Amino acid sequence: MKIKRNIIFVLTFLLPSILFANSETHQRNIVWKGIQTFPGQGGESIQMLRFEGSVNEPKNDFLPMYFESFQLPDGHNEFNANLVNLIFGPLTAEEAKMVTGVPGIHDEIKLQSKLTFDRKKPFASISFIPVRINEITGQPEKLIRFGLENRTQSGFFS
Repeated sequence: MKIKRNIIFVLTFLLPSILFANSETHQRNIVWKGIQTFPGQGGESIQMLRFEGSVNEPKNDFLPMYFESFQLPDGHNEFNANLVNLIFGPLTAEEAKMVTGVPGIHDEIKLQSKLTFDRKKPFASISFIPVRINEITGQPEKLIRFGLENRTQSGFFS
């Protein structure tokens, strides 16, 4: 009787979740622009480390933030995003000075993700600062290429 219940449970809840899951990996390149100067308040200028499409905000000490949002397949309202196949490159001496000692820089990239809805359609949003401290050398490095692995799942059985 117990085995029959377990089989029914697997067929009813777990198997459909597996069958309605979707996994994709997309390769991304970051095109770095170096340090750029922008006018600030009171006639002061602000220097920022930037890349194509970066978001530099005061709440992140003007560090460059990678942001991407993408629509999930219809009916899929759960997702799990991971960064894979990370390739880092060295920062210039000037770039390294800008990120050394900044609290938002760690030895690992901290990926933030959230589920949002727009016109009743599910979207996944991910963001992270593509700079890390190499734990072996202690030097900061910038991310130049990575894979974005996205696993979605239908919320129908959740």
